[in-house]
Amino acid sequence: MARVSPARKIAFEILLRVDAGEGFAAELLQRSEVSDLNERDRALATEIVMGVLRWRGEIDYRLEQLSGKGIGSLDREVITALRMGIYQIAFLERIPKSAAVNESVELTKLARKRSAAGLVNAVLRKCEPVGFRLRQGADALLDVQFWAAVRRTLPAWLLKRWERNFG
Repeated sequence: MARVSPARKIAFEILLRVDAGEGFAAELLQRSEVSDLNERDRALATEIVMGVLRWRGEIDYRLEQLSGKGIGSLDREVITALRMGIYQIAFLERIPKSAAVNESVELTKLARKRSAAGLVNAVLRKCEPVGFRLRQGADALLDVQFWAAVRRTLPAWLLKRWERNFG
């Protein structure tokens, strides 16, 4: 098995803990296992954790579009590896796509989800950093609530309520 970078391994563990409600990202990023990383790895771990959390709505939408599966049908370790990979490919220009794909596959295997490694590889290989089209069709551009929900990671019901109450 290939070695996973310390930054991505820590980011993976932190995202799993945040998802399980075992802490907040900012607090978990201050722990000793993070502060023991070199400056470059610490910066990458922080970027991945905070970026995945910030863009989770858009990342999850991309994940469902690319995989053809609902988020609920995947194990949380697989979802986390996919979110990390999609974030790196779509948002971090300096990370080579091959590194994001390979490391996400290895994180999936490390989490004992070896059977999902092929899915992670296939989904991430389809992900593109530029020109990714979230929705097909002309009406997609007119769906302002949808785009606002995706871009801001807010639930669509909340945006509808705000629009109804505040115009």
